[in-house]
Amino acid sequence: MEKKIDFDDKNHTLLVLLKHSRVHTPHFRHQAQGMGFKAKEELHITILGYKAGKIISEHINANRELLEPRYIDAVNEFMMSTHEYLERFIHISDDDEMRIIEKQYDDGLRKSLVYMIEPGEHHLKFHHKMEALFPGIERHLPIPHITIGVDGDHNGIGLTRHVWNNELTNNFRVSHPR
Repeated sequence: MEKKIDFDDKNHTLLVLLKHSRVHTPHFRHQAQGMGFKAKEELHITILGYKAGKIISEHINANRELLEPRYIDAVNEFMMSTHEYLERFIHISDDDEMRIIEKQYDDGLRKSLVYMIEPGEHHLKFHHKMEALFPGIERHLPIPHITIGVDGDHNGIGLTRHVWNNELTNNFRVSHPR
């Protein structure tokens, strides 16, 4: 059975893998390359990223008995909805919003070519549960997107509300190459 989700319970990160979805096609590789980006080999949607995972770890370490079972239940519930989630987000068309985002890191400026996607009901419900369990985490939960390409040897930009509102040096829509 093909792995559709990558949950790291040590770092509290959660990815929905798009390895064998219709998103993972040569068309998207050509789009990224046609716009001057290095196409990403692994396509995924980040549900819980590094910053959110760090916040979760801190809270769980402070109150493991209360928080850990509720957190694991929420993750399991989300993982059970993965098939619905994949069905909703594997149909990206030329009408979907594509953006080039840029952020300054300690090692230099990074650019990513991303598809912005609307979160589904399960995604929103999961985010609400995370905020209820871990107050203040909401601004560090990833904005749903798929990174199609990057401008160098990096994984992309961790796109959260905080990053979107405070840390991007450029953020603009682009049209699709024909």
